[in-house]
Amino acid sequence: MQEFDRLVEIIRKLRGKGGCPWDRKQKLPDYKRYLIEEAYELIEAIDHNNPEMVKEELGDLFLILTVVSEFFNDKKIFNVEAALKIINEKLIIRHPHVFSKKKLGNSDAVLKYWIKQKAKKKKRKTIADRLPKGAPALFSAELFCREYANVKPKDFDKIKKNPSVLAHATSQDILALSKKSKDSDFAQILFQLSVLAYVHGVDLESALHTLTRDRAARTPYGSARK
Repeated sequence: MQEFDRLVEIIRKLRGKGGCPWDRKQKLPDYKRYLIEEAYELIEAIDHNNPEMVKEELGDLFLILTVVSEFFNDKKIFNVEAALKIINEKLIIRHPHVFSKKKLGNSDAVLKYWIKQKAKKKKRKTIADRLPKGAPALFSAELFCREYANVKPKDFDKIKKNPSVLAHATSQDILALSKKSKDSDFAQILFQLSVLAYVHGVDLESALHTLTRDRAARTPYGSARK
């Protein structure tokens, strides 16, 4: 696309000789923070259902992703076109029900096929290989539940049929907390809550984020004290 080609051209000029001192000073690790910031801003724009904000934040995210690819292009390792080629091929391979004659009956069958293909391609041995190491804890727990439900569906079906058993166990664990409770005790409860949230179709990360912001908005600092 013309505008994307223009973006690449602008980025290369900013990072090239005679370009912007700030852009030239940035290193690849610096963009990890920028990527997280822009991703959260895009999420906020989507939550506000504001098309103009979404459009602007998408542009910012495209900028970060393109700059990251340029670091590797500088070293003649790969360019942005190569990254796009990989995702195009990946989408076709993982959707044989669309691009070939393979039959996958419903969305659950598609997800199971996708997970198996990803695990096979990346040579994953356990679900731990699937979890991004830098991801938030609640998100990681939700991702674990999603993978586990497809790897061992019978185990998860038992929880789905009778989630009250896990809910009761979680309640008992919460009541048992004391001053001597360990970090692992709190973590166990959070994990159980994550499983319950997944069973009920709740995005616990987003739900807790929304609740925290709501409580914060209704809690004034009050008058400053010396």
